[in-house]
Amino acid sequence: MCNRKKSRKPDGKRQRRPKQRPASPEYLERAAQYYLARYASSVSNFKSVLQRKIKRRGLPDGVSDGEAQQWIEALTDRFVAVGLLDDAVYGRGKRDSLRRRGKSGRVIEAELRRKGLAAPLIETLLQEPGEAGVNPDIEAAINFARRKRLGPFARREPADPRREQQRALAAFARNGFAYSLARRILDAEDEAVLAAMLEDDPQR
Repeated sequence: MCNRKKSRKPDGKRQRRPKQRPASPEYLERAAQYYLARYASSVSNFKSVLQRKIKRRGLPDGVSDGEAQQWIEALTDRFVAVGLLDDAVYGRGKRDSLRRRGKSGRVIEAELRRKGLAAPLIETLLQEPGEAGVNPDIEAAINFARRKRLGPFARREPADPRREQQRALAAFARNGFAYSLARRILDAEDEAVLAAMLEDDPQR
C-alpha cells in the first residue's frame, strides 16, 4: 500500500489547504463552462452538477437555497439560449453511442430517463432509425454480439453448443433484447447473413 506524503512547511509543520470561498454566480459560471468544455450534458444533469458544486462550496451568509437555485436557473436558461445545452442533441449523441456499444432500446431508454430527458423526447429518439438508416434494434443486437463474441462472432466452436446458446440467450435477455431477435442473431451462419438482415429490415 502506497502512503502519500503530506505537504509540509520548511519548519516541518503540515500545510493547511486554503479555505475555499463560498459559491457565487461568478464561480458557478466558471465551473459550468469548464464542465461543458469537458462533458456533454442534458439540462437536468447540468443542474444537478451545479447543485453539487454549490453544496460542496457552501453559500455566503445571507444567501438562501432559493436564491442559489435562481442562479442555476438563470445560467441554465442562458446556456440553452446560446445552444450550449440542448437535450435533443445530447440525447441523440448518447443514444448513438449506446447503440454502437450494443445496448438495447430498453437499456437506452432507461439511461436517457436517468439523465433527465423528457418522456416525449425519449420516445422520438428511440423511434428514429440507426445512423445508417438501419433498424436500430438489429444494429444494436449485432454490435452486442460482436462485442461479446457471440454467434457468428465466436472465435471457436463451443464444446457444448446447447449450453453455450443458453448462456448467450441469457446475456441478450439481461441486456434488454427480445428472445426472437437474439435467436436470429445467434442462428446466423456468418456476418454476411447479419448484413442482409439489416438490409431486409431497414426500419423498426
